[in-house]
Amino acid sequence: MGRPSSFVTAILLFACGGLVCGRQPKHLGTIYHDVRRSLLSDSHGQTPEAEEPLPELPAGYIYPVLAWGPNNQVAGLKEALVLGQLLKRTVIVHDILNHYDDKASLNHLTEQPDSMDFELIFNLSRLSRHRSVVTQAELRARGEWDGRLQAVAHFGDMFMSQIKNAHALNVSDEGAVYLDLEALDCTPRELAKLARTLKPYKYVGFILYENVVRSSGHGVKLTPSGNLCHDDYLRLSAQLTKSETLVRLATEFRREKGLGAAAAGGGGVDADDDGSREDGGGDDVGDGDQDVPGNNNDVDYDYDSSADDDDDGESNEDGEGESKSPSQGERYLAVHIRPYPDTCLYAWRREEYDMDLAARVCKNKKLHKVFVPQTLHAIKTYKLSTRVFVMSYPDLRPRISEMYGKKGLEAVFYDESDLEKAVGFKSISLLGMVEEEISFEADVFIGTSYSSMTGIIMQVRGSSTALERVARGKPRSKTLTFTKTT
Repeated sequence: MGRPSSFVTAILLFACGGLVCGRQPKHLGTIYHDVRRSLLSDSHGQTPEAEEPLPELPAGYIYPVLAWGPNNQVAGLKEALVLGQLLKRTVIVHDILNHYDDKASLNHLTEQPDSMDFELIFNLSRLSRHRSVVTQAELRARGEWDGRLQAVAHFGDMFMSQIKNAHALNVSDEGAVYLDLEALDCTPRELAKLARTLKPYKYVGFILYENVVRSSGHGVKLTPSGNLCHDDYLRLSAQLTKSETLVRLATEFRREKGLGAAAAGGGGVDADDDGSREDGGGDDVGDGDQDVPGNNNDVDYDYDSSADDDDDGESNEDGEGESKSPSQGERYLAVHIRPYPDTCLYAWRREEYDMDLAARVCKNKKLHKVFVPQTLHAIKTYKLSTRVFVMSYPDLRPRISEMYGKKGLEAVFYDESDLEKAVGFKSISLLGMVEEEISFEADVFIGTSYSSMTGIIMQVRGSSTALERVARGKPRSKTLTFTKTT
């Protein structure tokens, strides 16, 4: 087993020498600054990887009760893993429930599962060498847990109904004590108090969505802040990586389509960027703003109507005809085009895009207008292939292809048929996970606010270790978002 990091050591010193044991620490301020210093000095994800999976911890278990769609669930899972680290509890990892579109198709696709196996999505071997985790299936198979939670912790009443997702995974809250924590600032004193509150309960469910780490579902600040939960969340983003199966599927697809280093049979960093630049800093997150280090294109997560109506990005040279035809291994752009919220899809599906209608049903009504010129600008700026990997709703693909085609671009999609050939069934949810890995590997990525999928991709690209960014070519300055979309 690898040596505990200074971060873990500091937390243990506080927990066992301080409030958890009923004694006030003599130097609370000193301990806090030691913890903060260890977080800021240790690059995210670069804690030594243990040779064997970390052991289960004596304080007990955290069962993540996750909300909404797959990527929102992943964000909540990451919050649970942060709590596990700070509270000295083992996290029970479990299946991710499918998107509602998948669930709606179960009537005629009975062979399709209604959830995604954790080990199909994530590299459990790697995660378990950084975090104390156990799968729900393993814990049940050992006969040590009957699936009943002794307590359920939550933050206010907003997401209480999401306990249904635990029920869907055969976990019961019958007889459980419900603990309303209201809020968590994640100071050492608060964490110690929380550890003491949970001490009587071995199996504790946590209903989580942006409760432990602010804006984690879409726009978490990608630079250290000094907040214990936030900074450990960044560290975790480099440890919770896609499974070898999904990486293989993504690599095979890129090789087949001639996208990136996989197509050329090699790897390496961008020729013009060693990925070693420091974070660009930036203001605090505020009310949900995505802070992307090195990205001068500020993202308007609040959809401020002050965006310039006349400036849609077309003042940039559109670059038509400037990019050469793709060759094997050519540097590529990945984009996520996400009309938001779901009501906005109605405007996109109409034959003619009606801006007045979009203004009523969309929060990013101008995305339709700006995504093509801003794509062209990125291709010209970074000398990328005219073949663009696109993530979007399947029924929007023809429209996107047509709009890109008019400017000499080819939209490339990962199809459900590709996935079915590989795993034996169709799944929009699993398809999205493969798309994320393809986008992670892109030389440049442009996402859409407000989106949990874009948020997760940006977290992984932006919070990978410095060494990983150099090895895999993920400089943070090349993780962008479409702007002036409101």
